[in-house]
Amino acid sequence: MKISAALALACFAFAGSALADPTITLFDAPGRPKADGTVATAVNGAGDVTGYWITHTTRRIHGFIRMADGTFESFSIPPRTNETSPTAIDDSDTTIGNYRHGRTDIGFVRTQAGTVASIDFGKRVKNTGVSAEAIASDGTVTGWYLQNKRYHSFVRAPDGAITKFRAGPNSSSFDGTVAKAITPSGVIAGYYSSNDDVAHGFIRAADGKIKLFDAPGAGTRTGAGTFAAAMNASGAIAGATRDDNLAWHGFVRHTDGSIDMFDLNGAGADQNQGTKIVAINDAGAVTGYVVGSDFIGHGFVAASKDEVAYFDASGDMGARGTYPQGLNAAGEIAGYTIDLDHRMHGFVRTP
Repeated sequence: MKISAALALACFAFAGSALADPTITLFDAPGRPKADGTVATAVNGAGDVTGYWITHTTRRIHGFIRMADGTFESFSIPPRTNETSPTAIDDSDTTIGNYRHGRTDIGFVRTQAGTVASIDFGKRVKNTGVSAEAIASDGTVTGWYLQNKRYHSFVRAPDGAITKFRAGPNSSSFDGTVAKAITPSGVIAGYYSSNDDVAHGFIRAADGKIKLFDAPGAGTRTGAGTFAAAMNASGAIAGATRDDNLAWHGFVRHTDGSIDMFDLNGAGADQNQGTKIVAINDAGAVTGYVVGSDFIGHGFVAASKDEVAYFDASGDMGARGTYPQGLNAAGEIAGYTIDLDHRMHGFVRTP
């Protein structure tokens, strides 16, 4: 159903913002009135959305593609698996993510035609797993895998060839590498944590060389640090830091290495509160959410740190939060809301 901007948005923007008169379309997995939740995780250039929905009775998780015209395809990999969780979708409607096999998560690449390639790294035992996190325009995929309780990352070429890598400066201070984004030229961004469990951002060039960075104000205690979450085609990186209170602060790292910090209206200063940026498009606009002292998220989209529009789904549908997850070049945002009954609903915000 489409909700008018006047009803759907509790939205205000700073003067000069070009982000005006948007609409929010809320949706659920069709024909499943008792689904416990529908979560949109990404949107491609055509406005097609991927994500997952959860059954009310069996608690199974199923993937979906919702086309820009509202048509909806549900899928599971393999057909009777308990969990299929897409994370990204490219402009050809190829989806990537992970599915559950027994106690192990396995990465996948699924074409529009339904052909599936699995990404697996050996023996399927407890505390192992793979997740494909980002896909480039040529079909190159990056993501992470868990082995011996440590995170490692990988690049999968379009022909299926796998390159593994880690971003820690040496083996003695390495604890985990999580790749989150990839450009058309093969540059990868993400974060790694050392033995003290403090995160640091990384940039991996197409030739494998790695540069590390920390955003201003990033904390140095366990669980704090710099968490790169997204990157656009030019190489600008977006994400968030956690300070020593474990509160979030959004950032954008520009290609010249300069970093803008985002601490937006209503952001709380305690653990798991603050400003979190989750996506950036090729124009440099970002989206994410602000969490205040009530622990309810409010969506935002920003052309810059001085041009910000805030939005929420109206009424009960967004009573417990609005959480953007993806942003395309046209400024369309996909994500989910949480209603009064703690059920999740997918949304697409169109500028």
